[in-house]
Amino acid sequence: MEEQRQIDNLTIKERTDMALKFCKKMTEIGLPSGVYANPSWMQNYYDRERLTDIDIWLAHWTESPDIPSKFDYNQKIWQWGTEIVDDRKVDSNICFVDYPTITAKWYKEHTTSNNTVNKEDKAENKISSFKPGNKVKVKSGAVFSNGVKPISAVYTTEFVIQRLSKDGTEACIGIAGQDTGWMFCKDLMLSSKKAVSESNTASDSSSINVGDIVRIKSG
Repeated sequence: MEEQRQIDNLTIKERTDMALKFCKKMTEIGLPSGVYANPSWMQNYYDRERLTDIDIWLAHWTESPDIPSKFDYNQKIWQWGTEIVDDRKVDSNICFVDYPTITAKWYKEHTTSNNTVNKEDKAENKISSFKPGNKVKVKSGAVFSNGVKPISAVYTTEFVIQRLSKDGTEACIGIAGQDTGWMFCKDLMLSSKKAVSESNTASDSSSINVGDIVRIKSG
């Protein structure tokens, strides 16, 4: 491929310089960045000693998240293999940094007019009775407040409101104290008592512990 030939024609220093320049530009505008690479690239294509302050997204497939990579580049994301999600084979990663919260803050501060809510929506959100700790569900078809469409499992999962935005129009939702993302309050609904009761019953009878790797049942 032409792209691969161009990369191969660069020196290790040139490749590393380009990666560092890109990350510096992203940092200057306030967004996180990093280098995506497999062990071969880290060893042979970059000067890894110059990347110690850069977030590394390591692609090293062990085919199971329970089998850790033998490579340690202080990676912030580890791509361990593939799995089936919504009947599609996708790359699977474990992230050790809460990038969604970091990027959500940037989008909130740099939102364009195309992404702002109208006055009626804001009024609806401001009079909502949501409070941190409320159990909520996401309305069908809703997207995160930064415009990203969630996976289908989000619409059937019960979340807890972690905190609200200052103007009361958005809520950060999460599970077990971990942030999932920011949603407009108008796109959330309080979980029904029945749903909460069923959830508690299922939780009480399960053997799931903090740190367990789980899958969400279809529907």
